[in-house]
Amino acid sequence: MRFTFAIGLTWSLALIQRVKAVDSTDTLMEGDSSQSGYLPNHNMDPNIITGGSFGQIWQFKASIAAGVAEDQYYSKPLIYTPSNYGRQVVLVFSEANWICVPDAQNALLGTMISSRDFSQEGEGPFSVSDLPSCNDIGQTIGIAGTPVIDPSTNTVYFWAKSYMVSGQTGVHNGAYRFHAIDTITLAERPGFPTNIQNTPADNDNARWFNGGTHLQRASLNLVNGVVFAGFGGHCDLFNYTGWVIGMSSSSGKLLTAYTMSAGPGSPAQDGTWTGGGGGCGVWMAGGEIASDNAGRLFVSTSNAEGGGVNQQSPASGRTHLGTLSEAIVNLAVDSQTGLLSQKDYFEPSTYLAMDAGDRDLGAGGVCLPDPTVFSGGGINRLAVSCGKNGLCFVTNADNLGGFKMGLSGADAIVQMLTPPAGGAIFGTPGTYPLEGGYLYITPVGAPTYAYALGFDTSNRPSFAMVGQTNESSPGAVGVGHVTITTFKGQAGTGILWISDTNGIRAYGAVPVNGKFPRITLPATLGVPKFTRLAFGNGRYYMSTSSGTILAFGAPVSPTALALPLTFSSPLDFGSVGIRNSSTLMMSCTTNIAITKIVGLRFHLTAYMINAGSSGAPLVRPGAQATALTLYTQNVVTGYSTQQSASLTGTAASQTPWLSISPPQLYFPEVVIGSATGGGGSSTTFIIQNLGKADLTISGYAFNNDQGGPYTNVTFSPSTHLDASGYFTTQDLPAIGTVIPSGGSITISTSFNITTAGSFYSLLMVYSDGGSDYVMLSGTANTLPIALLQSTNEGGWITIPDCSIPSEGCNVQVEIGSLPSTGSLLQAIRLTNNGGSDLTITKSKPPTGSILGVTNPSIELSEGLETPPGNKSSATVFFQPGPAQLNSAQIVYSGAWTLFTNDLAFGVHVINFTATLAPPQVDPLLSDGTGRFKWLGCFVDGAGARIESNEIDNGANNTKGLFQQQALAGNWPFAGTEFQTQCWIGFSVPPSSTKAPDSSCETQYTCPGDTTQYCGGYGGYISLYYDSLKYFPANNTFAPGSAPPGPPPSIGSWTYAGCYNDSVAARTLSSTNVGSTKTNSLENCTTSCQGYNYFGADGTQGSTPSSFIFSSTPSSTSSTASSTTSSIASRPDIPETVGSYSYVECHSDNTTLRTLRDKSISTTDMTIEYCMGNCTGYQYFGVEYGVECYCDGRYSMLCGGNTNEICGGRAGLMFAASSSTAISTGKHVNPSALQQTVSTPPSSKPHNHTLTPTDPLAGLEHSNQCFCALSLSYNSQPQPESSCSWPCKGDSTEICGGSRRLSVYNDTSYLYPEIVQSVGTYSVQGCYVDPVAGRVLNGYMFANEIKMTVQECVAACQGRGYGTAGVKYATQWFCDTTIALASVPVPLSDCTQSFCSGNAMQFCGAANRLLFYST
Repeated sequence: MRFTFAIGLTWSLALIQRVKAVDSTDTLMEGDSSQSGYLPNHNMDPNIITGGSFGQIWQFKASIAAGVAEDQYYSKPLIYTPSNYGRQVVLVFSEANWICVPDAQNALLGTMISSRDFSQEGEGPFSVSDLPSCNDIGQTIGIAGTPVIDPSTNTVYFWAKSYMVSGQTGVHNGAYRFHAIDTITLAERPGFPTNIQNTPADNDNARWFNGGTHLQRASLNLVNGVVFAGFGGHCDLFNYTGWVIGMSSSSGKLLTAYTMSAGPGSPAQDGTWTGGGGGCGVWMAGGEIASDNAGRLFVSTSNAEGGGVNQQSPASGRTHLGTLSEAIVNLAVDSQTGLLSQKDYFEPSTYLAMDAGDRDLGAGGVCLPDPTVFSGGGINRLAVSCGKNGLCFVTNADNLGGFKMGLSGADAIVQMLTPPAGGAIFGTPGTYPLEGGYLYITPVGAPTYAYALGFDTSNRPSFAMVGQTNESSPGAVGVGHVTITTFKGQAGTGILWISDTNGIRAYGAVPVNGKFPRITLPATLGVPKFTRLAFGNGRYYMSTSSGTILAFGAPVSPTALALPLTFSSPLDFGSVGIRNSSTLMMSCTTNIAITKIVGLRFHLTAYMINAGSSGAPLVRPGAQATALTLYTQNVVTGYSTQQSASLTGTAASQTPWLSISPPQLYFPEVVIGSATGGGGSSTTFIIQNLGKADLTISGYAFNNDQGGPYTNVTFSPSTHLDASGYFTTQDLPAIGTVIPSGGSITISTSFNITTAGSFYSLLMVYSDGGSDYVMLSGTANTLPIALLQSTNEGGWITIPDCSIPSEGCNVQVEIGSLPSTGSLLQAIRLTNNGGSDLTITKSKPPTGSILGVTNPSIELSEGLETPPGNKSSATVFFQPGPAQLNSAQIVYSGAWTLFTNDLAFGVHVINFTATLAPPQVDPLLSDGTGRFKWLGCFVDGAGARIESNEIDNGANNTKGLFQQQALAGNWPFAGTEFQTQCWIGFSVPPSSTKAPDSSCETQYTCPGDTTQYCGGYGGYISLYYDSLKYFPANNTFAPGSAPPGPPPSIGSWTYAGCYNDSVAARTLSSTNVGSTKTNSLENCTTSCQGYNYFGADGTQGSTPSSFIFSSTPSSTSSTASSTTSSIASRPDIPETVGSYSYVECHSDNTTLRTLRDKSISTTDMTIEYCMGNCTGYQYFGVEYGVECYCDGRYSMLCGGNTNEICGGRAGLMFAASSSTAISTGKHVNPSALQQTVSTPPSSKPHNHTLTPTDPLAGLEHSNQCFCALSLSYNSQPQPESSCSWPCKGDSTEICGGSRRLSVYNDTSYLYPEIVQSVGTYSVQGCYVDPVAGRVLNGYMFANEIKMTVQECVAACQGRGYGTAGVKYATQWFCDTTIALASVPVPLSDCTQSFCSGNAMQFCGAANRLLFYST
């Protein structure tokens, strides 16, 4: 049964004004477009949040593979209700270029809807390791700037940082791509992504964009179909410049690229990575580019490189300025083209000092408060921006102020705010347009301050500080952008949200008696820097630094979702006079059967009026809000037993009511002797009339002594507000001044002193609306003095200030050295020996895994403040991994850039170095390093030892001992295993036996020195080489150090070769006549007289075996016929196998294989088996008896057929598809054939065709071979006699002559072709395609192995592009249209490169694109 009932409620106040609510609760961008910070549309009810049912409702964390670093989020989540899904979702963007979409409404699991990993598509994130000493973002950089959503198309736009080509590294290869994807499927929109690498600036065509040196940190804004983004630098490294880039939301085309430092006065780019740049970055602590209409944008900029144009000369903001350093900038947007142009700017008069101290004004965004409230006196809209210098500049958005255009060269702005703490300010301030209007600012290490809106005597907007939070932000960089929400736009429901690296805090938006009432929130840890919460429908969402997404809302328990009643909320009582009351009826409808409900009568001061109550506390005029909680007894289980409604109203006084805010005025500290100290400090307070009748001021008095008499204020040009004249004002309203109902006057006051100390004065104001007071308090101190020190042998060594502070200085700090794994710590500290706080204005510590700072985000971090007499310290660690004995020393280094507000200190670049110095043992070289160097850890089986000679050193074995034994025996290789065994010899270990070094670092310590390992458990040998005898880089031996070999002849015996031999199947079948002790080759010749062959095997026996010699006995030999022995046939290399011809034995190594497309390994390998598995490839090769390789490029017996040779150690037997060569005559050769290869003297020319796609081969100068597809245009036949030089490899053949080429033509060759069409795509022509002006810019990829025209077209078609192009054999490009400036060239220009995946197709050429379209 359903029924309704009414509750009578009595309130003491009502709502002043109503802000119309909007229907959508989605978050489509970082904040609101104007960056006012006010978000009224998310149903954030303070009574629900404090009602006990609000908490974490789900969390989501992506699955991370083992060994992969945790994901990170610097862009904030977006909350959206796609039309093709119908429910609110959360879009999450990571620094790993990974996107996921959980369901926002799932209260338990955060159900995953879709995800996309761009790393799997060749767009892996940029590695921070490519940046020297810059850890602002850890590990990787991907999507850092918060994206923006276009709800009309369900499209989200963002920039992702990666590399130009997948697999590249290095800052010079970094690139940014602009993406547009569906908000649910995450599929790319046609025409996207776009790469703008090397784009020139609109306002300076000598300055170009490079994705590697820039960081897209500012959040995106979508204005009139153009997506705007800001770019800055990485820790001021390289030659970066601030940019604002505008991209078409429909096509993805670049529309505008405006740089903040351009033209004269800006350092010109010189083609290097450090020359030029200009600075003036647009990063704004991740804040959004602000816009209040389709025709303009607002950004703030950071410090410049160089002094800029203005210097000390005043300039109008309407005059173009190329060097926009430390500026608030208004950029006009062309409504037709989207092009940007400079419209107006403000640059502080102290910008040069701000540049020198790295005190970015652009450390936060530009706030554009609600113009219907924050306006007056001819100022229609304000623009507010705060910076690292601790100041906030309140400007006229329509006339920002230029440079030094105020009186006497001062700043021509509306007001400058100086929060008392003086700390650096990051992030964008926030505003609240209700309840009179407020501005909020949170400096580093300080409370959040509230400034109430008032008006000066000219009715211009003016702010006065009226309150602060009890809690302070951390003393390190990371405070986020200020946000204020309301419940359905109702006054009295405002919530102030503060985020910093300590967590999330919330307060009532209006301070009470100078303090903000705290709202308790669920605890959160790991909040990223510069975060703004993302709000949905009554919920907020956030990411953490550990890669988790959290959702908070009410109710937490899904069983509490059912509510017993339905009623309207909030309930507004309107304006109610103080000491009066108002009663409203609230209708409630039951959703279930209930047995009882209780109604209560409340005052909006949070006091309940019970029977017998004698009165209520004093109430001042203004908005109030509270909750009415109804408790029910339910018949049906599973429903909540309590439910709250929000009640709002405004207390009003019918008579004048004097109010002064704040009750205590804190002046910013005066630092005596500083650049700003001479002018003292200033702040404001507000005199208000909160009543409904006019208020008349009747007098002023001050008191400097508690309990002492008051002194009447005497008016003068600089009115004193204390006896000593330390506190003064020029704005105090005259006695008799009338303030109308709801009016206010802002009073600017100054505190100026040259003596250190603390001072105060109490100013009393009298009126016919009562009296009120304000306490003035100020402190003056001397300059901070920084003392930087590092530890040394238990003490502290002073690191001096830079001799020329403006130029900075480099300092070396040596941490020490370690022989192997271990840990060293180096401490540094800053001591403040001055009288005011010492602030670190820049800190970029080293963050390596071997050498780095223990806690880089905390220790000596940017923004950290050290009070006078205090110390702040940090610890740098050195923790190297294991090092092998006799390894070369490795010096590790890491730089720490450190700067403070002590300008005598200077920018210090502290270079920390530490050395990994492994022990060196005898024998030693002249430089003191070990002669034997580490070769590696290898598998060494008992049946096939790598080295042939064993020495067992027993309990005396050490690495130094067996190395000396190897040197004494003239052996180039020495190894140890099983603790006591030493193996020495001449054999280079096979690459297939290489094992990780760690395999030789377990269990088996050397008995003679237990700090060393002698091999590893499982048959691993620790192998060293004599660095004077063997060179592993090219696998060669020093002269006289190569392994011994057989002599070419002994007497009448001639060496015949090395043959396979075994006990079961001897190569020479006669008897063994050798002796273990006396065997030699000479003895064998004597013992084998009368035989045709003899052989020597190992060090014993003349059993004919491995080394075989042959002889022709004389005809008189009586034993010749009876003793002639037969030799087993030697394995041979076949000249042809099927359609393949033998080319040569080619060098090969495991690091970079000669043939790389395909590999097979089997113990029954044959050449024919390898050929069969390489069908379709142009080359195959066999190696190590069991290995087969295939590719389009270029002995051990075959395991399956010992009558064939399958390569050799580090040598690959190489075969290629055969072709026929016939002579076509002689040609003059100024590069008649385009490609060349020099042939070794022992090779034949026809075995050196460079690639099988070249039908022409030519020979010249006896030893040169050239290959090409066709003859050059200027080639002319010459007489046959002019080619007369014999070939080096075969003197019976002719190999050209001097400037004459013997040319052969493969008449069976099939020429490649230009593919005419693929599906609906057909060839359109050949175009010039330089890197700086691509024909197609939508998407680019490279395939070094399998590129074909078909693959390119399919890839472009799959991404929705209508055009495709191939270039330079391996590259393909896509776009929706061809670039307007593209230059066509003859189609033959695109027949210079064959597709890497099909040599029968042409794939363009260098700087030439073969173009296809539908």
